[in-house]
Formats: sequence, C-alpha cells, structure tokens
Amino acid sequence: MQSKLSISIVTLALLAVMVVGCPAPTPSPAPTPTPTPTPTPAPAPPPTPSPTPTPSPKPTPTPERIVTERVIVEIDRSSWILGSLTVSPDSRRVAYVVKEDTAEEGSKQVVVVDGTKGKRYDTIFREVWARRQGRLITKGSLIFSADSQRVAYVAEDGSKQVVVVDGMEGKRYAAIEEDSIIFSPDSKRVAYVATNGNKQFVVVDGMEGKQYDVIVTPSGGKISFDSPDSFHYLAFEGDRVYLVEESQMD
Repeated sequence: MQSKLSISIVTLALLAVMVVGCPAPTPSPAPTPTPTPTPTPAPAPPPTPSPTPTPSPKPTPTPERIVTERVIVEIDRSSWILGSLTVSPDSRRVAYVVKEDTAEEGSKQVVVVDGTKGKRYDTIFREVWARRQGRLITKGSLIFSADSQRVAYVAEDGSKQVVVVDGMEGKRYAAIEEDSIIFSPDSKRVAYVATNGNKQFVVVDGMEGKQYDVIVTPSGGKISFDSPDSFHYLAFEGDRVYLVEESQMD
C-alpha cells in the first residue's frame, strides 16, 4: 500500500516537472488584415464645349422719312399742256405752258412764269409721236438759268421761230434747235443753234457765229459751255468734222 502511494507521488512529481519545464505555447500572431485597395476613379471625360450661338442678324434700321410739302403753284389742268411744267433750280419759281382759244386769233399757246402770262404764240410745245413709247408726247423748250433768275424758250410764230429770253424776243429764224438752248454757268449768256436755208450756226446773246452744214456735240446736245465765256461744239462741213471752240469777251 505504501509502495503504491510512493509511485503515485513520484509520478505526480514527474508530471509536475514536465509541466513546469515545458514552455507555454506562444499564441500565433493575429493575421494582419490586407488593406482593401481604394479603387482609382476613372478620369472624367473632358466637357463638351457648348456650340457658340450664331448671333441673329440685326435688322437694318429703316431710315425715318421726314416729309414736308407746300403749294408752289395752282394750275388749271384743263388748259395746261402736259409736260411743260418747269421748276427753277432753287424750287422757288415755276413756269409752264397753257392753251388759249380766242375768236380773233384761234388756238394759241402762252408761257406762264410765276403766274404772269407772256405773249401768245402759235406753238411753244407740240405733240410728237414717240416711236419707242408708242404714244404721243409733248416736246418743247422751257428752261431756267442756273441762278433761277432767267427764263428762256423757243416759240413758233407763223413760219418762223424765235427764242424768247426774259420776255424779250430775239431774231426770227427758219428753225431753231429747241434742245440746243442753254444758259452759261453764270447765267449771263444764252446760246442756241439756228438754221437759215441749209446752214446752221450758233447764236450767243444775239450774235451769229460761222455757218456750217450741221452742228452737233458728242454728248447729244448742241453746245457745251467750258466756262462762263467759252464753249465748244462739233460741226460738219462737207466730209469734215470740226471741233469749234469759241471765247467771248465783254
């Protein structure tokens, strides 16, 4: 009995030595958590530029029209010859032609300047057939000078024609080129082309020039003033064309 107890004690002692001599187990270290990688955000696409709006065209401003009016003349249209109305360059004077029928003289024409009637003539404006327009038109000469102070026109009296300047008659001729009558730039001189027989010549302030077969100018008129005292025109004599230049001294 004692022997079994001794063995048990020895056995317990050995176990105790073994327990004491054996180191305690080292705990395994906790695993280090692997960090979850932060996802890299995808680059944002570049912004799409907004289209530049095309500016609407600005409306063109309509210019304002300022209108004034005044009565410059009253005409009895029943006797007025259509197409004869002429206004001076300064728009202050008016001239026109009317028809007058009298028992003594029959039908006559009269120039009216600023309401004052002139002498009666057989014809001042006449009707002609315009081939291009295909109709009758009136044709004549009634002009103001550049300074608006003088008036001139061609009138037919019987078988002759005459230029009337400021109410004063010039010399009568067989024919006067009505489109040729012109004032000088300073309004002091008046010139026109007259015909006697089969010759034409320029008349300036009543003075007759050299005679030619035909007188013309490149611009389609008859006489061109280069200055108040000088003018030129073209003239045919036979087969030759002359440039005629004239000067007139006071």
